[in-house]
Amino acid sequence: MVQIPKLTLAALLLAGPASALYTKSGPVQLLDQKSFEKEILQSDSAAIVEFFAPWCGHCKGLAPHYEKAAKNLKGIAKVAAVDCDDEKNKPLCASQGVQGYPTLKIIKPSSKKGKPIVEDYQGPRTAKGIVDAVVDRIPNHVTRLTSGKVNDWLTKNNGTTKGVLFTPRGTTSALYRALAIEFLGRAEFAQIRDKEEDAVKLFGVEKFPTFIVLPGGDAPGRVYDGAMKIDALTKFVRSIAPAKKEGPKESKKESKRTEKEDKRETKEEKERIKRERGEEKERVKRETREEKVKREMRKEKEKKQTTEDAPPSPVLEEISKVALVIPELADGATLASTCFSPKSKTCVLAFVPPSTVDPSEDPALSGLNAANEKVSATTKTFTFFKISSSSTHGKALAEALELTIGSEKPTVIAVNGHRRWYRVFSGNNDAEGLLAWLDAITMGEVKKQKLPKGLFQEKEKVEVPPPVESPAEEVPPPPMEETKLTMVEHEEL
Repeated sequence: MVQIPKLTLAALLLAGPASALYTKSGPVQLLDQKSFEKEILQSDSAAIVEFFAPWCGHCKGLAPHYEKAAKNLKGIAKVAAVDCDDEKNKPLCASQGVQGYPTLKIIKPSSKKGKPIVEDYQGPRTAKGIVDAVVDRIPNHVTRLTSGKVNDWLTKNNGTTKGVLFTPRGTTSALYRALAIEFLGRAEFAQIRDKEEDAVKLFGVEKFPTFIVLPGGDAPGRVYDGAMKIDALTKFVRSIAPAKKEGPKESKKESKRTEKEDKRETKEEKERIKRERGEEKERVKRETREEKVKREMRKEKEKKQTTEDAPPSPVLEEISKVALVIPELADGATLASTCFSPKSKTCVLAFVPPSTVDPSEDPALSGLNAANEKVSATTKTFTFFKISSSSTHGKALAEALELTIGSEKPTVIAVNGHRRWYRVFSGNNDAEGLLAWLDAITMGEVKKQKLPKGLFQEKEKVEVPPPVESPAEEVPPPPMEETKLTMVEHEEL
């Protein structure tokens, strides 16, 4: 019989309520089934959601880092959490495929309203890692203009409120992207570089950054003179742009408007609807890279249908039973010489957990095999390898890159030891998702992370800590070391 040690009164008092991981007044937004639909699935911005259990030790360890990320993303993106230990939330957690705690998922809008793209977050469990991942996925509705395109942009939809940012930056900041999302459908936003001299002279801009709002029509523009912070900018634009049309209060206001104002609003509404329809057509035309890959694979499958219908030969049956066909890097020396030497190509490494599951019946392993076969036949840019997640060199590499391994599905990364970068795959381990991800890396559309200094270089060793046992329900996090985090809300435009 196992004896349970008696808890002192002080220990009981310090423990507090089991559900007090996050508070309603804190920076992390607590959600249930109804609010998840409204705040996350119907949102126009990016969000990250933690599915947790109050008793989970790893969840408690993550909480301060997650709250810090929420504070830095305030007004920029949503940071939320769902208590899966609460009975009313269990159907929601099950629908999102939650199998361990904590589970972090990044949600970003798609072209279909209410059906966003959901990704598992597998990066560092630090405030900086979380903030960087979410910021990368904030949609960009800002138009980048040159001097030659300014007049066309101003003339088109002249009655619409427009914001123009003059900045020395070539990229669009997360803050400005968030501002454009807040007024989506009510105002348009553009960004002009300081080197566009004709445009700068046209608006009389003398310093950078400068933000100007044009109310629409013949109304004069208004120059913003406050701090470049999301709350202040939102308040400024809200004082000029049309209000949201929702709730009974709108109908009362509309009854007091003059006939002239109603006619003008009707015209603007027609222009807005026409513009949105045009944008929707453009979105339909711009198929994502993943959708193209899926379509191509469906065509190949249809071509092979007659062959698949025929009885398989004994040879094919034997091949289908082979375990993972991707070659294994069995030790650290092989890993170093294959993927971290001066002549190494980009390696796609799959950390495969020890499992007795038949690989031919496992979707994740089958997806890796299919992607490997496709890539091997079309390009020599990538080479696939597997590493046992229980091996010494596998654990050492995972620790150095702050990866979470040992879960039920493989963790996949792309690494170029010669150029010293790596990228963690965060989608589902199916062939379509992997191929689209590799295609995006080839096109330079995926942000790369730098490899730690000294990793698999001469005279450098990665120390492997002794394995620590943890409950099956919890997902072990990487080390909680933090680098200095720049406040996103203070980001310059």
